[in-house]
Amino acid sequence: MKTASYAQSFSRAAKEYDAYAYLQQTVARELASWIEGMEYESILDLGCGTGALWRALRFKPRFFTGVDLSMEMLDLHPQDPAIRLIQSDFNHPSLYERSYDLIAASSSLQWSRDLAQSFDLIAKSAQNVAFAIFTSESLWEIHDYVNSHSPIPSKEQIESLLKERFVGEFELKRYPLSFPSRVAMLSYLKGSGISGGRRLGFAQSKKLIQSAPFERLTFEVLFFIGKPLKADHK
Repeated sequence: MKTASYAQSFSRAAKEYDAYAYLQQTVARELASWIEGMEYESILDLGCGTGALWRALRFKPRFFTGVDLSMEMLDLHPQDPAIRLIQSDFNHPSLYERSYDLIAASSSLQWSRDLAQSFDLIAKSAQNVAFAIFTSESLWEIHDYVNSHSPIPSKEQIESLLKERFVGEFELKRYPLSFPSRVAMLSYLKGSGISGGRRLGFAQSKKLIQSAPFERLTFEVLFFIGKPLKADHK
């Protein structure tokens, strides 16, 4: 999927995003707990959205750079003298011209147009990393029912790319969400932007609303905290 599609999806959802994106906020709090007690001076937050990770941090770094494709999302991000916000793609080389104590990404890197390139750039610029990445097992109920394929990488693909560039700890978590109706379920997917710009066709959406035998969705997130592999450690 083209980068522009992701940006448009999250821009459309921006005004209602925080009302719907409780899962992303939960994931951001979980990721923040992984780095609790490690008071990094400089943080780069990739796919910062409306600021879930900044809000979740108990400590506030001296320098915090938030990056997102959607200007509408950035407009809703908290403001602070420590915060600099940039509208950009993850893979723009200018983002990585300086070193950061921590490069973090919560619920965003699965939408990278080239995840290997993203990890390469991050590894050159980060002293430490902390990621929460949705895997292809997310929304498996929908993909199975309408016979579609997930547009995001599998756990195995993500782990392989990480292990080639970083050393650290992994944890896989699943988050089931229940809804009062099928219509509420589809409203959540639209409002949260979690589909990343990939829309179901009219027939697929109609099938889900009228006859899906479930009102519950499962999301799978791979957490990782670690450091780049240096040349002398490989």
